[in-house]
Amino acid sequence: MNTKDLAYFCQLVDQKNYTATAKYFGVSQPTITMAIKRLEKEYGGISLITQPYPRASLTVTRAGQVLYEQAQDVLGQLQTTRTEVVHAAEDSIRLGLSPVMGVTWFPKVANKLLKTNLLADLVVHEAGSQQLLSELTSGQIDVALLATVSPPKVTRLKCDAAGNSPL
Repeated sequence: MNTKDLAYFCQLVDQKNYTATAKYFGVSQPTITMAIKRLEKEYGGISLITQPYPRASLTVTRAGQVLYEQAQDVLGQLQTTRTEVVHAAEDSIRLGLSPVMGVTWFPKVANKLLKTNLLADLVVHEAGSQQLLSELTSGQIDVALLATVSPPKVTRLKCDAAGNSPL
């Protein structure tokens, strides 16, 4: 299976238009059509999208909706993997700190980080928790210490809601 076909499919579901999807990716409309046909063939000929006639609105089938939801997870995981592989080759750790955590928690562990030679590798970025969460999920920072009432509802993140520190 070609992951690009999954990306085309997800965008088609979002756009509900073959031409707009093709324009988004900078490819021809038949490229999108063929990608959908390959996916349908991959899943045993199951129809993923219906369109009664050429100018009619697209409808995502039940099977197509399942594929759409799963494909979004797969594509998100692939993007996370790409980001982590690239960052693994870097010599620094990009740490996001909310103002509250920067004042209350970070000073308590700075000594431990210094002893483990990690403090020199940190590139600290201070911002509000919502901004840091956005930067974390987009791969702009590697780890974040957020001050929040409840753990973020992002399935790709590992959260310690109890304030426990592995250090």
